[in-house]
Amino acid sequence: MKNVSVICDIRLHKGLCWCVAWHHSGKVLASSGQDTIVYLYSFEDEKIQLIRKLTKDEFTRTVRCVNFSPDGSLLSATSFDGQTAIWKNFDNVSIVTGSGKECKGGSWSQTGDYMATCEKDKNVWIWDVIDDEIEYNCVINDHKDDVKTVEWIPNNDVLVSAGSDKSIRMYCNSNDDWEIVSLIEDAHDSIVWSLCFDKSGKNMISVGQDGYLKIWTANCSLENWTNHYKFNFNCPVYSVSLDASNNKLVVALGPYGISILETALEKIDANIEIDSDTGCFSETTPDYLLKLKNIILESRIDSKDCHKLMGINCVKFHPIIQSIFATAGDDGRVVIMKCK
Repeated sequence: MKNVSVICDIRLHKGLCWCVAWHHSGKVLASSGQDTIVYLYSFEDEKIQLIRKLTKDEFTRTVRCVNFSPDGSLLSATSFDGQTAIWKNFDNVSIVTGSGKECKGGSWSQTGDYMATCEKDKNVWIWDVIDDEIEYNCVINDHKDDVKTVEWIPNNDVLVSAGSDKSIRMYCNSNDDWEIVSLIEDAHDSIVWSLCFDKSGKNMISVGQDGYLKIWTANCSLENWTNHYKFNFNCPVYSVSLDASNNKLVVALGPYGISILETALEKIDANIEIDSDTGCFSETTPDYLLKLKNIILESRIDSKDCHKLMGINCVKFHPIIQSIFATAGDDGRVVIMKCK
């Protein structure tokens, strides 16, 4: 671990810790787990400390995902019992329920106008956020199998979903009707577990059960996405996060640990023109591609060095300090690491 070190860790969850999420200030971290509890921690001066334990009596199963709203005022938690709880200033303000099946993921749009959740029964639910109240907007049933994750593209109210049917699907609101604007049908050879974007929203990273990390770049309309780079870890990849400066990617490899990859934005030749019918760049070619510069071999961290040989389920870079990231593991631990 020459390039990466554990700076602090805490074990409060009983059973698996599934997810970690940073507040936009970087001073608060949330975690959730198999024990149906959400913990909030302070993080300052490279030290982590418990500040609040959030429980909801209605939760009867694993809390799979937690996320702060863009302004940090709201916190959502999605559960395998089908419910999503929303807190404001540590007080529970509402519970929303889709079809009641396992709720796998949740995400807030960057504008703060929408929240999305996804479920085992192939559904994606979109909710309006109005004065901190959560109201039903619509349900989308395009996926052919379990939906594992939902994310919003930065700078756009465009929703992205992915899951067991190997596809990545994108939707936008057109005259109060959520329409599909892009479909990558066989994005991976198996389950798509996790997605993230660079700040422009034009470069997307996906990871999957097939062991691949793939980098996709969109044209200006976000309709066509080209997979211009892929890397095979030869084991399932469960989570991916890009740092605030687009310089590093971190991936969670379950029981095989963590790997960190150097990235760089590279300007595209202005003369590039590829037929959009092929699913490649159209004439509205993006300005920059996100590319991998190097695999930092020394930073392939074995799980024994951070999660006691147990699997790692989630990784999230700090929103401000680009060298710091948090992990959630099967051992119930939340671990904060620092890379050079």
